Amino acid sequence: MSQLALMSPLLQGLNADQAAAVTTINGPVLVIAAPGSGKTTVLTRRLAYLLQNGVRPEQILAVTFTKKASTEMTQRLAKQIGSKDIASRMTVATFNSLGLKLLEGNYRRLGYTVDKPHLLLEGTQRALFDVLLREQDAMDIKYEELGAYISLAKATLTEPNRVNRLSADPNEARMADLYKAYQLRLMQQNLIDFDDQIRLSVDLLLTQDDVRREIQARYTHVLVDEYQDTNRAQYTLLRQLSAPQDNLFAVGDDAQGIYGFRAADIDNILSFTRDYPQAKSIYLETNYRSTPGIIKLANNLIAFNAKQIKKTIKAARTKDGQRIRNLKVLDQFNEASAMIEAIKELFLEGTPPEEIAVLYRTHAQALPIISALVEAEIPFVVKKSGSFYDQAEIQDMLNFLRLALPKPHPLVEVAFEGLLRRLGVSKDAMSILKVEAERREGSLWAAAELADRLPLGSIQQRNLVIHAIRMVVGWRQYRGPIADLVLKILEQTRYRDTLQGKKGEQARQKLDCLSTFHEQVSRWAPKSLYDLFNTIDQQMRPKKAKKNEAVQLLTIHSSKGLEWDAVFVIGMEEATLPYQVALDEGNLAEERRLCYVAITRARRFLQLSHCHERSSFGQKKSVVPSRFLNEMMSGPKAT
Repeated sequence: MSQLALMSPLLQGLNADQAAAVTTINGPVLVIAAPGSGKTTVLTRRLAYLLQNGVRPEQILAVTFTKKASTEMTQRLAKQIGSKDIASRMTVATFNSLGLKLLEGNYRRLGYTVDKPHLLLEGTQRALFDVLLREQDAMDIKYEELGAYISLAKATLTEPNRVNRLSADPNEARMADLYKAYQLRLMQQNLIDFDDQIRLSVDLLLTQDDVRREIQARYTHVLVDEYQDTNRAQYTLLRQLSAPQDNLFAVGDDAQGIYGFRAADIDNILSFTRDYPQAKSIYLETNYRSTPGIIKLANNLIAFNAKQIKKTIKAARTKDGQRIRNLKVLDQFNEASAMIEAIKELFLEGTPPEEIAVLYRTHAQALPIISALVEAEIPFVVKKSGSFYDQAEIQDMLNFLRLALPKPHPLVEVAFEGLLRRLGVSKDAMSILKVEAERREGSLWAAAELADRLPLGSIQQRNLVIHAIRMVVGWRQYRGPIADLVLKILEQTRYRDTLQGKKGEQARQKLDCLSTFHEQVSRWAPKSLYDLFNTIDQQMRPKKAKKNEAVQLLTIHSSKGLEWDAVFVIGMEEATLPYQVALDEGNLAEERRLCYVAITRARRFLQLSHCHERSSFGQKKSVVPSRFLNEMMSGPKAT
């Protein structure tokens, strides 16, 4: 770097590694950005440095994963260079918006018969799924399962005619056939879905040489953030866009690769220097966020991952403050109580509520925390991924319980329809019931009472409707503990059995949520269903706070990219963190990275807690501390 370059205002306040990242203009560059290392500043100043060194804004492409990130990058750049006009002339886009931009005017080359296919919206996609499931007699396959399967196939660039076994699902062959039929229907109707925006742009660049050359000439410098989170389709798109000059500036951190469940491939960042042998690697290893003690835990932990880019984070802060706690408690309720006491201590020390975060691996862990915060009258907000009560399985359970209320609830019609569908009442039979309901003041229940007189298609369908009515009547007549009614509903609807028969993390998390709900209801011991719903209503509408002055609750996955003065990581046990399903699927390394992300969110206070026992549907069992605790505290053994 020349002496003149070092004098640039763009380099003021940067350390040597940050300055190197900003000023390396040409060729492939991999920037390994540790947590809290000033990555955003580096990205913004590098864009400004490119402009300062003669690269036209129209030649620069910066790709992010979220619209929020792309908007913030453009705004920061405009402020840095003092020109909104110049900043807006760059292409700063998400992968999907970039895909749409590349496809513009090129759809006919890919087999479509219109210039601009319509985007398939979620509601229309569900309707199409419904048609296909009926045509192929596969109504037992859920919309969500089929959607996830197709999304995975497209993210990995697996075409319908080359579908392999993408999962251990016994319905694999049927899912593959449905994918083929779905994609054919999209082409016939000139439709694209969300995943096609990237998949088709890759197809365009791979098959249309003239288009590829024109786009490659347009963008001479390509930047991408969070490179460790790219999937196969995104990776291929970036490689095609940056060729043949290979001016690809990739920023990421393999230690923070936590989205394998979305088809992100950690090998993309690990193989960067193999893909580009001439690449320059720059390490941003100075952490300006956390205390030395927290950084030591992070270094110790991630060192146990064999497959990684070796690095050692250094804390810029010199004063530690000894604000790390490793807490053992009896169960999840004691864990919540201990956390409340610690939060009160932080308040007394002057820590504002919005600078306190509680992180958990799964939504199921949130309920005892929410209950304790409500009881303590501490304002809180559940961020990003939704509340415990927003989860579909909990919504289903609440609807079933509403059906059991002695007096009709406003949502009883929705709840009863959900129960009928859960039991297997067909769409045709449901349509007949709804026609009859219109004759009876809109009451689906009143229509169902006439099931033996309605042409529902088969004796089986009629019996399912009658069974549903008898089931609900039994719930309304039940006089035992409400927690036992929860178990009764799960048994009679076969909700728990169905989930237990499925593989994968999603089914396991749903079971965990239902188990946690049962345990919490048992602890509350409400005298009636009305008492239960009053308690839940209080939790869904917690104490209001001024502006954003509330303790933050969120999953670890949702916490990535955020930071707080004080962080509580709960459930540091085997089978919770690391999660059992992830262990069963061989994803220990990603679970370790997830834990790494959690602890590096903290600036000065970190509390890690684990339980001695947990309960599942009333059955207590002992649990053991997470292996990650020992790894953090001891560090890797010398070899």
